[in-house]
Amino acid sequence: MAPARLIKLKGAFNVRDLGGYETRNGRRTQWRRFIRADCLDKINVDELASLIDGGLKTVIDLRSARENGEQPSAYRQSTSSPRFLNVDLIGDPLLVTDQSQWTQPRRPPQRYLALYSGWLDDRQESIR
Repeated sequence: MAPARLIKLKGAFNVRDLGGYETRNGRRTQWRRFIRADCLDKINVDELASLIDGGLKTVIDLRSARENGEQPSAYRQSTSSPRFLNVDLIGDPLLVTDQSQWTQPRRPPQRYLALYSGWLDDRQESIR
């Protein structure tokens, strides 16, 4: 039986395991190998410890250096932290798109698609 896709963590609202997806060659991505999470600055200390105890080795924070400075990741502040990398995927948000109308509950899905697709095209060096 496969692990649950959604992982409940105090302080984070969008934590997902990216295991179990079919790849181009017909294989499947491994469970508990790559986890996507939001709110790295708000994750509860006990939750943080449980992820580290569960084998978490590296955290890659894709937020800008400014965001990371203003709201540091709990992982960066942990004494038993795994390897921490801050890869600024977005760069200057004003160069990506006009965010003046963005509010969390109102972001239309089409904007996500265009924004994320644009990052794949424009931020290949950061992604690599």
